[in-house]
Amino acid sequence: MTMLVADYLNILKREIGVKEGANNKVKYSDELHVVEPRIDKNAPWCQAFLSWGKWIFFGKDLKKARASVYGYLEDFTQNAAGQYKNAKRWGEEPAVGADVFFKDVNGNINHVGCVLSYDESNIYTIEGNSNNMVRTRVYPRTYPSIAGYGYPSFISPPGKKANVKKPAPAKKESFYYKVKKGDTLTSIAKENKTTVKKLVSDNGIKNKNLIFVGQKILITY
Repeated sequence: MTMLVADYLNILKREIGVKEGANNKVKYSDELHVVEPRIDKNAPWCQAFLSWGKWIFFGKDLKKARASVYGYLEDFTQNAAGQYKNAKRWGEEPAVGADVFFKDVNGNINHVGCVLSYDESNIYTIEGNSNNMVRTRVYPRTYPSIAGYGYPSFISPPGKKANVKKPAPAKKESFYYKVKKGDTLTSIAKENKTTVKKLVSDNGIKNKNLIFVGQKILITY
């Protein structure tokens, strides 16, 4: 599990125990409705909870949050599942951080949670609007009401790498190289991925063929 996924899950887990008010009233729908008017403030809120979590995870950047679910932030589970399917980010295997969708006896998707972890036998979830509150649940992996899994952009679907950019390598600045026996400016330049011309210029060296053991050579980038 990447640090990104862990951060997202921690946002959700901090909400465990939150209960809805009258008429399905919860902060998740209320806050999202301001930026995503399609969110119904009084609708069942299992999907709105996960949409809210992604919005918070991306620093309330609506564009990035939408991109992570390949469409809109939703409060309607069937629409959310459809976005994953259209983006080919839908599957039958669990992944940490994935949305797990559930279906009724007629095969209609009607509930969603997030996979916290899983093993060979079970999946462990966190869900909004589960008995009118945020809580964790456990299901057998063969649970017949599981419709499938949607994989947000920041997690790794089974067998694939996460769509996360690697951080840029730290920039080198400058340091002093202490000349050893057998060193030449050419060998020092090659070892430190610079040029003899730059070493001569940065160190005020008059004769590039004349350096001595113990001399400190400034290396800059």
